[in-house]
Order: sequence, then structure tokens, then C-alpha cells
Amino acid sequence: MKISWHCLNNIIELKNINIKKITHKLTLAGLEVENTTYNHLTTDTFIQINITANRQDLNGFIFIANEIAALFNLPINLPKISANTQLPSLTFNYKYIIKNLNIKTSQTEKKLYFSHLEIKRTDTILDTINFINLKWGQNIQAYHVRKTINGDNKNNSIEKKFQENLLNKEFLHKININNIYNLNDAINIAFINLHNTNTYSAYAYQELFNLLNIEETERIPYHIPLAHKQFKQKISKIICNLQIIKNILGPSLDFLNSTTYQTSNIINILTKLNFQVQKTLQKIIISIPAERLNDINHEIDIVEEIGRIYGFKNFRDKIPLFEKRLPHIHKDVSCTKIRKILRSSGLHEVINYSLIKQSEKIDLTIINPLNQELTTLRKNLLENLLKSKKYNIDQKNKSFEIFEIGTIFTKRLLNPEIIESKHLGCLLGDNSFNRLNWRNKSSEITWHQAKGQIEEFLEKIQAKIIWSTEMNSNNFIEEHHLTQYIHANRSVYLNNQNKTIGIFSQLSNRMAHKLDINQTLFFLELNILDLLQAIEIKKHLKFRYSTYPHYPQITRDLSIRFKNQISMKVITEKIDRIKHEDKFMIESVKVINEYYNNKDIKTLCLRIIYRSSEKTLTNQEVQRLDDIFKEKLSLAIKSKA
Repeated sequence: MKISWHCLNNIIELKNINIKKITHKLTLAGLEVENTTYNHLTTDTFIQINITANRQDLNGFIFIANEIAALFNLPINLPKISANTQLPSLTFNYKYIIKNLNIKTSQTEKKLYFSHLEIKRTDTILDTINFINLKWGQNIQAYHVRKTINGDNKNNSIEKKFQENLLNKEFLHKININNIYNLNDAINIAFINLHNTNTYSAYAYQELFNLLNIEETERIPYHIPLAHKQFKQKISKIICNLQIIKNILGPSLDFLNSTTYQTSNIINILTKLNFQVQKTLQKIIISIPAERLNDINHEIDIVEEIGRIYGFKNFRDKIPLFEKRLPHIHKDVSCTKIRKILRSSGLHEVINYSLIKQSEKIDLTIINPLNQELTTLRKNLLENLLKSKKYNIDQKNKSFEIFEIGTIFTKRLLNPEIIESKHLGCLLGDNSFNRLNWRNKSSEITWHQAKGQIEEFLEKIQAKIIWSTEMNSNNFIEEHHLTQYIHANRSVYLNNQNKTIGIFSQLSNRMAHKLDINQTLFFLELNILDLLQAIEIKKHLKFRYSTYPHYPQITRDLSIRFKNQISMKVITEKIDRIKHEDKFMIESVKVINEYYNNKDIKTLCLRIIYRSSEKTLTNQEVQRLDDIFKEKLSLAIKSKA
């Protein structure tokens, strides 16, 4: 949309505001300014604005001026509405029969708009209609009466025809650029269709009637379609909580002297945007203007309007800092951490579909599958892991250990309800690095080596698991259909709180032969939720966090003499006290050596680390710190003695 700076100044006073500042604020408010150009012939500046799909209401100069007025808190110069101006309402719109219409009008403001925007004039009624649409964003349709009207040509008969055939295309003909010059210089009767489409409709119609020099009009009301009327009534008002506005936008940058969240300031912003606001105790009731009904539907839309006018850059975009750190809790060990540990152990993560091909009649099938090859919900992760392993073996990629965290579906024997749960599945068997020494060839991993990898994983997540050769009474194997995959002599169950949560086993020889896999494989499958419940956090551990220093440390070794009768305990206590007093400069003090020159004197060698949080220390500053430390330590020892 092309905006003239001179035409904009006729609506809103902008002489004291820099055009660069206006374009910058418009862009931040969501109205993308593509460029600004200056025309030397008209001595005018043009602003090219890219109107987005959700802001089609910005179809007139008045709405651009309205946005600027809200951004800079300026008034808009609007004419007074005459008491005789009759507007369409929510229930009725009007069609006007206009008599004695003079279509050759030449108003000064209209010429200004056309000349500055380089629009070709026709000196007809179309100029007036285009001017109203350009300035006020009001769509107006004008028609003339066809000459081939059956019946009497008197005005009364024609007006009766209007009322009987309001939308009869054979009776009415829309005026446009193609037929305007074929009409007579003066049209005795014109037909104009008016709608109450935006906030400024009253101003648009009043200026339209003044420009057309209309002597006599007759309006014909007609009902708005019920569906459209119900839509407008349904979302015409939104209730907004003032506290929610503050919570969503966050704290203002100017927190010491801010009026951002004052109710009067919020109401002023919304009023500038043509919203009608009613205030209650903690809420505001907002009536949506007609031109924004397709854009403003929810409370969050109101919050966005306030934020973009005030400026999102004026709100903090950082998470608030809390001095108190929360203790480590059980939920911190999540699936993300489990994935990280397994990947660091050399396993590759795979992701498979939750749907598989049906193999048994008792499988959990879906009613309307999109693919006949994928009709059944999987009962375990192992089946897909074996398919991935087999595929990679066929591709000559035998060194391949994988894991998956995914959803499985089961049905208990006595309960018809389908249970959805998340499982962890692992498949081990990489023998590339399994050798006694570098001279020997690699060999297959053993049962104990594979079990050791799983134990190491459980130790890293601090899970307390009981290994057992007996399964508890929850039928973990039968529920997940794992019986055919388990090795008879090399399998163990993972138990916690008298419940079997998983199984670790070597792949049975029968299944390995069936899949044509010629290497020893071990698999693990367990319930993730039960695994997290088995994790025990060591509460005796204390965590201390500190920021990493920006400046280098300086290490100095000092040799200081003391009397033999002064004990090391007293000396270390004094050193710790000095270190605590000068903690911003002294990072650490350690006694690295102690020796005796004679019976009365002993010498201590102290290693001191200095570091400043503000700058890099110079040699002169470090020497001064050494002298201060020696002096403080000597005074402390003498006072003790």
C-alpha cells in the first residue's frame, strides 16, 4: 500500500515527527515498511507498506493514521458528524436511491490525493468512490438504471422497480471505468449500496454525500444475513484479565518508573485502536470494531495488540533469575539423560513405527489402517530392533549396537483395556573391539561383558535394580510376547519393589537361526516409568554452582618464618581467616612445605592463588598483595602469641 506523507498530514499532525522514526515504529508494530521515496515534482514522500494477510483492515489512509496515532499517542483530525447522517446498523444495511446526481465534482482534497499518488482521474462519480475508498477504506458500489426498463419511465415507477428488484442484474448495471463514458453527463437516478463495515463508515458516508452534491435521497433498508449477524455478535466482545496481560508480556525494562500496566494506559492504547473498553475490578470488557472481527478473536490477541503498540523491545525477554536453587529431584533423570548416556556408550538410537504387520490373531489391530502392511500395534520394541539389526547386517554393517525409547501397547489377560506405556530397548553384540590384546583377533562379547554394560548404565543413572533368575507375578514376558526370543539358560530379570520391570537375555538360537543372524546378540527391554521409580538420589551430596572467571589467576609461592612454639593449627586458622576477609582477591592458600632452620625457627612455604573478577592483575599489584598478606599474617600471629 502506497501512503502519501502530505495526505497523511491532513488526517494527523506529523510535522514535528521524523519520518524515519515513524517507519521504524510501524515496522516494529507489525506493519512492514518496504521503502520510502521522495517525489521532487510533488515535493512529497511516499511510504510503501506491505499489508499482511491478517491485517486486510488497513485498506485506507485513516487506518494507517490510526496506527500512528496509537504508537505516538496523537489525536486524529476527524470532522463532526451531522445529526442527519444515517448509518447502517448491525441488523440493517441500506441501499440509497440518489436523484439529481452531479457526477462531475472537482474538490481540492480529492485532487490532492490523486495527484500525489499519481492516480488517473476520470472526472466522474468513480473518482469520488475511489477517493472515499482510498481515504476511509469504505467499499461503495454504484449502479445506474438500464435504459431498457419495461413500463413507465417516470421516477415513481423506477423507484418502485428499485424496491422490487434490489439485486436484479438485468435491471441494474454497475458503474465502472469501462462504461462510465457511455453514460449521459448527468444521471437522473443512481443506486448506491452501503455497508457498515468499519469504525469510520459514518465519516465516509457524510463526505460521500457532500462530494456528490446530493439534493434528495431515499434509503431502502434490507436485512443482513442471519449467519453473518450471529458471527458478529458472537465474537464482538472479549473479556481480558489485567493480571494475565502482565504475566504474558513480562516485566517492563523501565521497572523503576513504569506506567505500562496501569489500567488507564492499557485502556488508552485500546481506545486509540478503536476498541471500546469497559473496566471492572480486575478485568476489562472489550468491544471489537467491525474491521477487526476477522483478526481479533481471543484474549491473547488483545495482549498482542497492547504489546506491539507499547513495543515488545520494552519488555524483558530473559527468564527471571532465582538465587535459591531447587534440589535435584527424581524427575531430573529423564529420557533425555538416558539417551545421552546410551549414546556416549557407543549405541546408536533408532526410531521405528508403533504399527507393525499382523502376525497372530490375538494381536492388537486397528479398525481403519491407512496401510494394510501396518495394521497392528506393537507389543514390544525388540521385534523392530531385530529388523533394524538384520537390515544393517545385510548391508555389511555388523558393528552396530542400537537402542530405542518408544511406545508399546499391551492387553492384560484378565483386563480387556489396552495399556500404553513407554519402554527402553537395547540390542548389544558389537565384537569389533572385544580382544584380550592387540595381537589377537576380535571375538564375540560374552554374557558377562554384555551384562556389565547394562550394569554400568544402571549405575550411571543411579537406579537400584535387583537381578533375579525368577520373574515376579506380573507376567512381564507373556504380556509383551517375548517368550520366543529368550534364551533358556542365559536370561535374567530386572526387579524393583517385588515387580519385574524388564528382562535381559541372549537372543535364542532358534530365533537367531530364523532371522539368519550368525552372531551372538543380547537384548534388554524394560519399562521406562518403572525404571525412573527405581532411581535413588543420594541426598548427602551438595552441589555448589559458580560462574567461570573471566580473568587469569596468578600463582605465587611465599616463604614465611615462624617461631617453633606456634602450632600449625593456629597458623592455618589465621590463614583461613585472612583468605575469607580477602575472598575477592585471594582464591586459595595452601601449605606446600615445612622445614626447620634451627630449634627456634621454622619456615613455611605457602602457595597463594590471586584472581580479580574485574581485571587482570599486574606484577606491581601482585607484589602489593603479597606484602599485605605477610603483614596481616604476622599481626595475627603476634596477637595470638
